[in-house]
Amino acid sequence: RLVLAPLAGAAAIAVQVEPLDLATMSGGADAAYRHLAMVDGRLAWQALPAGGSGGTRPAAVPVRLRDRHGDALWADGAPAEAALRAGLAPLLGVHRQHDGSVAGMLARLGGTEHEAQLSLDLGLQARAQQLLDCIGLRGGRWDGQACVGGLDAQPERRAGLVLLDAGSGDILAAASSGGGQAD
Repeated sequence: RLVLAPLAGAAAIAVQVEPLDLATMSGGADAAYRHLAMVDGRLAWQALPAGGSGGTRPAAVPVRLRDRHGDALWADGAPAEAALRAGLAPLLGVHRQHDGSVAGMLARLGGTEHEAQLSLDLGLQARAQQLLDCIGLRGGRWDGQACVGGLDAQPERRAGLVLLDAGSGDILAAASSGGGQAD
């Protein structure tokens, strides 16, 4: 946050900013979780080493995730059935060892267990996923109950949708289609 309070009669305000060197600030510890790297001035994909950072992994602890209304999203090492149907497995975690997922990261924090409530609305997420699959992927029309018309989804087609609460900035839904199956 930057607050400017120019003195009366000031003719100009000059602000000089520089980007933070996040690699230096984190000591490079975050590199173990980055799939993208800068190589010769260009973004490049890098496979992450098996098992995360290569050090000794802390024992995973139980994680429970709920949506903004308290509906279960993740428990007992797996996404809830409703969360699976709503397309949330890639975000929440497809299984207990999904290190890059929300549940996977919380499970590695240590402690005895973790419970988190996300800003997602499971009902809106499910509907957003249905609409995205219908309209964005198949080119169909949603009649309020089901997808009408449209074609078989083309394998190269991708679609994404993020629904934000304009007042709070909360992410209410984050749907994605056409990326294949997460496992």
